[in-house]
Amino acid sequence: NPEGDPHVATLNRIRTSLSVFRNVRGVGIPQPTLDRTKLCDLAAGGALPAEYTARVASVAAYVREHAGPRPFGATSGKGVADFVERALGALNAQDIPSVTSVVDTFNRQLVDGCAARLSRGLRDLLLPVNEADLEGVHAQLLREAMEHLTAQSFGGANESAAQLRERAEVALSARRDANFKASHEVCAVAWGACEPRLESLRTAILPSRARMDAVL
Repeated sequence: NPEGDPHVATLNRIRTSLSVFRNVRGVGIPQPTLDRTKLCDLAAGGALPAEYTARVASVAAYVREHAGPRPFGATSGKGVADFVERALGALNAQDIPSVTSVVDTFNRQLVDGCAARLSRGLRDLLLPVNEADLEGVHAQLLREAMEHLTAQSFGGANESAAQLRERAEVALSARRDANFKASHEVCAVAWGACEPRLESLRTAILPSRARMDAVL
């Protein structure tokens, strides 16, 4: 994508998501018209664009080449029924890729990436900090993550957003704990430095108090 075309970038992300599945190929077909109600009229009148018909023909050829009959060991009606049951079980378990499973996988990976960036941003914050500052940084990182998620996700945006908010809250809670620990350590060091001075001041006061007691 040397031109930085956002549509090509989106297509490349889809290709990357599809790559996690074996024996899956994505083919893009140009939309012949923006008015879908005219699609049948265009087909009936032979007015479909040449690029569209050529791409449809290539898809049909690919399907014919790769979807031919294959033996599966069933030699009876019971064997066919067993095969169908196994296939349905695999499909329900999402062992066989479907449009839904591909989209779910893409959105899950997208949420993982957004949550990881948010966590890195929180980890980059030097501790200890004021609690309000920590929450402010978290809110900004979450806004940026949500904007990226909304721009990149395919369907199910509400579910993905809820998952990201949940992950972000976990990251914030962990950083709060780390901030409390860092604050405690700084206080301990400061107290360790102040304690000898306080002790020296206490012993310095004692002679004056002794003289006052003697006068009285």
